[in-house]
Amino acid sequence: MDTLSILSWICIVTTIGFFASGIPVFIPIVKSGSTGNVPFLPFLLGLMNGIACLWYGVLKDDFTMIVVNTTGVVFHIFYVTTYLFCAKDRDSANQKTLLGGIFLAGIYVYFNHVIEERSVVENQLGLTTCLMVLATNISPLAELGNAIRTRNSESFSAFMASAMFLTSLAWTFYGLLIDDIYVQIPSVPGMVSGITQLALLGIFPSRGLEKRAKAD
Repeated sequence: MDTLSILSWICIVTTIGFFASGIPVFIPIVKSGSTGNVPFLPFLLGLMNGIACLWYGVLKDDFTMIVVNTTGVVFHIFYVTTYLFCAKDRDSANQKTLLGGIFLAGIYVYFNHVIEERSVVENQLGLTTCLMVLATNISPLAELGNAIRTRNSESFSAFMASAMFLTSLAWTFYGLLIDDIYVQIPSVPGMVSGITQLALLGIFPSRGLEKRAKAD
């Protein structure tokens, strides 16, 4: 098995593991029948990204992208559907879902009926998926700033942070091997976000212990 094949399977395993990390979030939602304070947008963006990236993978005839994003779409259809069923503010969630559907329909019409040359479609769709994934990966950085200001990392999950870092790292190297800048670029913020969250999880608990030790 060559390097590309090994890295391909690493991307598949780590990314599917990252997708599955939402299951522990939804177990209490299903049991209680309420979404509580769980945000909807990350799961909707995950579904939108999965659909767009699957389309890009099909155009590129890339086995890894097709497998990963098909699985991602299945996971996020479950997440979004469950959230909509249990949402305490269903109107807001429905509106966001409608806007997401309109956006996807718009790019579908544009890339299928406005642009006809396959190479141009592939390039522009790649750029679109790059920006979508980039926006999703950058979004946690806002919470990182808040954690630094408040010196509180309780909102972070070590499992999800590790999964984000490993997944982004694998996709960065995979993008380099297949020479696809649209795969490389959005993975970098994911690595930065994941490693920063892990660092904060390590730093702030120790400082909390120091404060309690001093108090004693």
